Amino acid sequence: MAKGRKPLSQRGRNELLRHRRELFERREKLLDEFESLYEKAEHSRGMESRKLYEQAERRFEEAEKLLDLQKKVEREYFKRLPLIAMSCCPYDNEPLMRTFDPFGLDGPWWETHIMPRDPQPCAHFCVLRGALNYSGRRPSAGIKKVHPGPEVPYVIPRLLKIPGMIAVIGRLEMNNGYIAYPIAYFAKKRPPARDLAAEWRNTTGTYWYKNEKGEGEWREETDPWDFNLRPWIERGKVGWCPPDSGNTFISTEPPEKCPYLDLPGRKKPIIVEGNRFWEAGLPGPSPLSNSGPW
Repeated sequence: MAKGRKPLSQRGRNELLRHRRELFERREKLLDEFESLYEKAEHSRGMESRKLYEQAERRFEEAEKLLDLQKKVEREYFKRLPLIAMSCCPYDNEPLMRTFDPFGLDGPWWETHIMPRDPQPCAHFCVLRGALNYSGRRPSAGIKKVHPGPEVPYVIPRLLKIPGMIAVIGRLEMNNGYIAYPIAYFAKKRPPARDLAAEWRNTTGTYWYKNEKGEGEWREETDPWDFNLRPWIERGKVGWCPPDSGNTFISTEPPEKCPYLDLPGRKKPIIVEGNRFWEAGLPGPSPLSNSGPW
């Protein structure tokens, strides 16, 4: 959290999100009016057509102003989010510090493609994945669709086969009763971005990254997931932070003591939008990819 900023309370967060929703809904209404007026103008002639175009343009300008206000609210939200340890590096014992919204899935932090400005991680950090258990509660989000992952921790075998790669599982209790499981990957020598995977909340099936030339590339996420953690722990490829550690150190207990083995919960990605939620399919083979610029 930025210095001098008041920490984000549940009440303060709800006020910001209420304002954001109001701006979003007003903007959506203006954009609908813009499209309607523009379509009418396309089918009109002369002064009538010009008048409709001008009205449509004013609606669009008003919508853009509301978008600027919405972004301002979002900046305030992110500046005041708590900064917490998600995991711990197995090579230098440095905690992985990230912003986090512990209040619910209706916050922008959980939305796909939003990447907060987090502190610089250690040189070994590669990517953060995660899972979210609803503890028997009904999943609920906000105005945007979110992709929190499955309900129990998992690993991506392809990543763990990269030399020196280790995944470390943490635990975060949320204010609404949900339990989050950050899964951070660290490597002795960080591999190129093309060899990694999408971040936790961006697991929409597509991984966007920049190559060595700074050009944007993408590929479909087809890497299988493995929920059987014990063999990976026994091989030293997966570590864990004890639940009461604040994710600031890695356990040295034997594999059978790992508290994240065989947890109850759905083992498929769950997508949440408003009060609706559904399971998505697990990653599978796909030939789609693109090596050109965005």
